[in-house]
Amino acid sequence: MVRRAIAYRVQRPETSGEFQVLVKHRHSVTAVALSEDDLKGFSASKDGTIMQWDVNNPQGQATKHSKHVLALAISSDGRYLATGGLDRHVHLWDTRTREHIQVHEESRLVFRAPASSLECCCFVDNGEFLSGSDNGNIELWSIMRKKPVYIVRNAHAVPTEHMNSDPNDDGRIPNGHFENGHQNAESYNCSSAFSWVSAITVCRNSDLAASGAGNGSVRLWAIESETKDIKPLYDAPLASNKIATKKKGVGFVNSLAFAKSAQFLVAGVGQEPRLRRWGRIAEAQNGVAIHRLKLS
Repeated sequence: MVRRAIAYRVQRPETSGEFQVLVKHRHSVTAVALSEDDLKGFSASKDGTIMQWDVNNPQGQATKHSKHVLALAISSDGRYLATGGLDRHVHLWDTRTREHIQVHEESRLVFRAPASSLECCCFVDNGEFLSGSDNGNIELWSIMRKKPVYIVRNAHAVPTEHMNSDPNDDGRIPNGHFENGHQNAESYNCSSAFSWVSAITVCRNSDLAASGAGNGSVRLWAIESETKDIKPLYDAPLASNKIATKKKGVGFVNSLAFAKSAQFLVAGVGQEPRLRRWGRIAEAQNGVAIHRLKLS
């Protein structure tokens, strides 16, 4: 499949280009998903609430899930919504009636989280995928290799006063490829929950990716198909610098989804990280935010 080259067509906003709030939740948003036509969206939060809303008229309609929701997926025809959460079951919902579809107990799928630091992952195409973890790294993988093809280290790390590189380290990883952003621990704080890569997404069939953490912005990336590396495009703040400074941060980005048309990006934002209360920004707004994209 030919990958759409749109990453370098995304125009950097002339102003601050911050996200705009679409839908508000009472608790931290843990997952977002968009319909096939990019007109409807769904978001879920830690209290088990699932919101259905229109992108252009975002007045949400709520449905109650039994437990903390961690994942959302919409069928290609838009008729069904699948949800998964701490009850370790997959639930199906009718998007037209917002009613739960009952299935036999033995037919339910149970997923148990592995003992891993992996926070998020998504496919780039049928042969490559991205992952993000709580050490602050983003990895580009090939299904033909057991090790990452490329690593972006400290993708959302919180900077300290100085940034220094280790002159004795050329940034290579064991498979011979290069690792980006190889700074020492004195330069960046990558152990903080605010720097964990908690969300990652790719615009379908394209070279455009985005990642989020708790450092106040979503970073857009270009995935190079020839050189197999990842290059930063720009940061889209969740709020203006004035608001972010006043509120001491603007929330954790717990989920991301691109419109198939590449016209906008939505983010699920919460006061807390998606899985645990490793950090908290009490002043942040729980909800869904949108960032409009302009292509040249």
